[in-house]
Amino acid sequence: MTIGFSHLFYLLSLYFLKVHSEIIDPQNVETLKLEQICLLRKEVLSKHSASSPLKRFLDGTQRVYIGSSDVKLTGFTSYPYQELDVTKAEHFQRHFCLESIDVFHSEHTFEHIRYEDSLVAFKLFHQYLKPNGYVRIAVPGGHNRGKRTKPHKVDLEYGHVAFWNTTVITEYLQNAGFQRVEIREYEAPGKICHVNDWDRCGGMVHRSFMHDSRNEPIIRKAMCENQGVLRNGYPTSLVVPHTPVCSLIVDAFKS
Repeated sequence: MTIGFSHLFYLLSLYFLKVHSEIIDPQNVETLKLEQICLLRKEVLSKHSASSPLKRFLDGTQRVYIGSSDVKLTGFTSYPYQELDVTKAEHFQRHFCLESIDVFHSEHTFEHIRYEDSLVAFKLFHQYLKPNGYVRIAVPGGHNRGKRTKPHKVDLEYGHVAFWNTTVITEYLQNAGFQRVEIREYEAPGKICHVNDWDRCGGMVHRSFMHDSRNEPIIRKAMCENQGVLRNGYPTSLVVPHTPVCSLIVDAFKS
């Protein structure tokens, strides 16, 4: 059984009328404000007697891509920066209910955000993720010394203000409340790319070892020589020297 928006708002109207003694016109979506929907969502999901189809609708999968609104990933919703600045709590409040998002995904965005502002964003991700939800963050992988890195010319040209490595980003994510942090890909000194298995459907990273076209000759060589352990054509573990493009990719899970 599927529920259309008119049916959903009719059910929500009946529920809101019963519980809160307020009348909501089911034909006028705008009369049901997000804060009311969030309140209803929380109450409905907590009640065993509530309609199962309604529960499934209210708890449906929501995956959010952070970065350019021009990037469209299958299964993800993108927002312009003007609508969703990840450092502003009021922007999250405008779009989402607490603990309603399955995945936040960001590719090459947090190198443009100061460390203290990134911590604010990480904490907001944690607040709005469902239990067992996760955030996937990909940033340039060549900053092995982390915050001690001196900006290169290319960093100044591209507006990079934060230089993440595995230690620094893990520390910040844990300080934001994420207890489980898994490194999917990172670059070690000497441009050595370490690749671990990660689910592409859970958030594609185009500037990664396996998916950046600049790496094609090295990928072919690694595959032909059967370096690492392969599963479905992808490496579960791979160490490749002299890699043109290698990102730092991290998944952080909410308990």
